[in-house]
Amino acid sequence: MEEDQPKKTHKISNTSFGFMLALAIIGDGVSFLLGLIIVDGGILNSTFAFLMNMSIWLWSAFNGMGYKGAMTGGISTVIEIVPIVGSLPTFTAAVIAIFLMSRVKESAILPGPLKELAKKV
Repeated sequence: MEEDQPKKTHKISNTSFGFMLALAIIGDGVSFLLGLIIVDGGILNSTFAFLMNMSIWLWSAFNGMGYKGAMTGGISTVIEIVPIVGSLPTFTAAVIAIFLMSRVKESAILPGPLKELAKKV
């Protein structure tokens, strides 16, 4: 007979990731369109990038990835401020990076002291 193993739950569920990925793709599209506006486009795009990155950070913080989410959000904000480079899909990249970091952290096989240290990061 097969033993029933408990279903493994992840910090960031696939549904949550799908929702945030869709939001990030829409955010990248809006950011690109705001970047095309010559008058006040820089101010609007910078404000939108800040708000979008704050929402990504909050999503990652609520899912237990606070510091790493803040780092990717900070990098994404800096990239969005630069005029030409700001058209890159940084929100999508940030969401994918946070999701991958969460899964790597969960699947890592570490010895005792390193496992405790990884839980704190």
